[in-house]
Amino acid sequence: MQASAARNSKEVVTSADGTTIGYRQLGRGPGLVLLHGGVNAAQHMMKLGLALADSYTVYLPDRRGRGMSGPSGREYSIEREDEDLAAVVSRTGAEFVFGPADGGLFALHGAIGLDQVSKVAAYEPLLMLGHRDDAEIRRVFTTMQGLIRSGRGGEAIVFSTAESATRAARDGHFPAWLAAALRRVPVRSTGRLVDLLFRLQPARGDTVAWRDLLAALPDELDLVLATQGTLDEYRRLEADVLLMYGGKTDPIFVTTAQELHRVLPRSAVVRLPGLNHDSAQTYGKPAAIAAALREFFKA
Repeated sequence: MQASAARNSKEVVTSADGTTIGYRQLGRGPGLVLLHGGVNAAQHMMKLGLALADSYTVYLPDRRGRGMSGPSGREYSIEREDEDLAAVVSRTGAEFVFGPADGGLFALHGAIGLDQVSKVAAYEPLLMLGHRDDAEIRRVFTTMQGLIRSGRGGEAIVFSTAESATRAARDGHFPAWLAAALRRVPVRSTGRLVDLLFRLQPARGDTVAWRDLLAALPDELDLVLATQGTLDEYRRLEADVLLMYGGKTDPIFVTTAQELHRVLPRSAVVRLPGLNHDSAQTYGKPAAIAAALREFFKA
């Protein structure tokens, strides 16, 4: 593990529209790209990357709009995410891709028609599928987008935390009393305190500051909201696919996995007990996800 960490290097590649995509590289073996999710950067995939680096050469891009990579740009779309993944895969020769949350969505969509990629794994991606939960998700996302775009990112964090806790409590994965307490937290004043903490956080080396990660979120959420009616596109994904979700997650992610499994030509679905939506990240518990990935990629 320490030897793998010592071989950590940084590289860049140019995407189709000229945007620079920076990535970290570590380990040795078959190539594996790890795409981080929203309000994250490559730094949040390092724990998982290190867990796999004894068997794989792991590539961890900062997706556009963050860290070592260029801006999202006016023409930002899921096609730009596709092109960014294609550029990294072409440069590195990687045949495997994994992503959690939005990173899982972009891993799956980006691998359509990307013949070099033979296996794709995703942990709790989200598609708008026309189900009853969609209206609630749209309300939460659009409220967050409005707050962040108006310079009230701290309020967006407070609001989304209370909303997530409420949904988790409803599903039995979070204490109801604590969810109720979070709903009573004053959003505006607490949000101002969060904003202050964000402003005081320095950017250090390759560690992207939370304020910069949050600023990239609204445009990314537009891509998630635009997935309604796109499910059939995944019938064209020829790679082997592993879809994972945690035992303590929101049912919307279970539904997405099941619906994707229904249309994908070659896929399997795995439930990982005890995990939640944040488990793949460095601040989560990625060991079980690393074990599932090893089993999938070695087969």
